[in-house]
Amino acid sequence: MMIPNPDINYVVGNLCSLIVPIIVIVAGSLIENYEFDFQKLMDYEPDHKVNV
Repeated sequence: MMIPNPDINYVVGNLCSLIVPIIVIVAGSLIENYEFDFQKLMDYEPDHKVNV
């Protein structure tokens, strides 16, 4: 896409880089029916010592 004004070209590029990933995420969430099992994370015990 050639826009003669570089300022408008910059804005259009930034809007595309914001909107396209959002569209991909929303479309993927509507198509995919996967639920992550958070219980695995809640029950996780590390094999190494953790300093808190």
